[in-house]
Amino acid sequence: PVFDGTQIRGYSSPDGTTWTQVGQPANLPTGTVRLGMFALGNAAATTVTAEFDWFTLTTPGSGSGGAGDDFTGTSLDKTRWNAIQREDTSLYKVENGALTATLVQADVAGGNKNYFLQTADHTSPDYVLETKRSAWTFVGQFRQAGILIWQDDNNYVKFNAISDGTNTRINRIENRSKVAGTVTSPQPNLDVPAGVT
Repeated sequence: PVFDGTQIRGYSSPDGTTWTQVGQPANLPTGTVRLGMFALGNAAATTVTAEFDWFTLTTPGSGSGGAGDDFTGTSLDKTRWNAIQREDTSLYKVENGALTATLVQADVAGGNKNYFLQTADHTSPDYVLETKRSAWTFVGQFRQAGILIWQDDNNYVKFNAISDGTNTRINRIENRSKVAGTVTSPQPNLDVPAGVT
């Protein structure tokens, strides 16, 4: 997602070069927000995981770097990830240059665990969030993972890959927001063609 000081626009790329805007822009929740990643499932998912290779948080036009993380080592840098919500260390690990999170049966507003977040003061008022997924084993049952800009469970923007219903693969990417407890609509998605991973 790209934040221009007013709205958040989500973009997706299968190759890291060509980018397509997903859905419509979403307004940032008013007040203090935290930025990072999440994974969730609407059905029991005790062995289903989402793996993030890296995360960057940069000022537009500044290139790579910023308050990102390439997940080296064996634990999260709590100086960087200084606003984790409902942390459960038994449900994630850092190893082999990736953060792997086990999906929890809950939606964003349903008491989910392990929102891997950092405070917005890690960057400028305008910013770009980017992450790369690798091994996401979840299929169907509305399981999803991606980027979260979170104020609280009733005010957030999520940009994520999702596997709906009975799908056997990730079938769409969404840019969805909730303001004062109400999901804003309409919020069209980007369908992911079969064969794209």
